[in-house]
Amino acid sequence: MNVGDLVVYKNPQGIPPGFLSVDRDREQSYAIVLQKRDSEHEVHSRIRVMWLGIKVPIQANSFSVTGRRITTWISPKYFEVVCENL
Repeated sequence: MNVGDLVVYKNPQGIPPGFLSVDRDREQSYAIVLQKRDSEHEVHSRIRVMWLGIKVPIQANSFSVTGRRITTWISPKYFEVVCENL
C-alpha cells in the first residue's frame, strides 16, 4: 500500500457484504491514501486516508477526530487496495 492508492474499507468480521443493503457497491467506502508511515514491524505501520464521494461515510466518525474526510493515523489492515497508483 502506497501514497495515491485507491483503497476500500474492509467490512468488519462477522458482517457479510450486502447484509445492510441490497446494493453492495453503494455501501463500500472508498478512499485515497494520503500519507504513509512505515515501521520495522508491520504492526506499527500507519496510513492516513481521505474518503471519497459526496456523502462522508460513517467510518469517518470513528477514524477522525472531527468526523471529516481525512483520518488520523490508522492501521492499513482496515483497508484493501483496489487500484495502485502507477
